[in-house]
Amino acid sequence: AIKFLKDSGVLVQSLSKDVIRNEDKCTHCGLCIVYCPTGALFEDRASRKVIFEEKKCIGCEICVKICPTRAMEVDF
Repeated sequence: AIKFLKDSGVLVQSLSKDVIRNEDKCTHCGLCIVYCPTGALFEDRASRKVIFEEKKCIGCEICVKICPTRAMEVDF
């Protein structure tokens, strides 16, 4: 389908989005850890803070929907 559109002269661009964490809003409650399917969000046992490893994030946006302080955001 994409090849057909390109062959027809239609400009096709990938939609790029990233999930980011607003550090100022995050209270490190840990709710996102429970729902993250890839383990991109996890707790640092020493500091008891939530760590966000962006490389593991698949952009499913579950954390965005469940974060009570809206610290997890989508960046296009």
